[in-house]
Amino acid sequence: MVKVTLPKSEGGDDEAALYVVGEEDPDAAMKLIGKTVAIGSNMEIVGSVSHQLLDALKLGPGEVTRV
Repeated sequence: MVKVTLPKSEGGDDEAALYVVGEEDPDAAMKLIGKTVAIGSNMEIVGSVSHQLLDALKLGPGEVTRV
């Protein structure tokens, strides 16, 4: 699971989004997310998810979904 913080264009608090990635390797997960989020976003791994969650979200290897 990757947390992405998007800076607001007009100042104030940042907005955060969580992404579940069908990738076990954290570096590979970050690369996948980096292709889909805005430049300047802060990305951090917040943990791994279970295979049951990946199955429930119907995520295969290399697939990403925002939750």
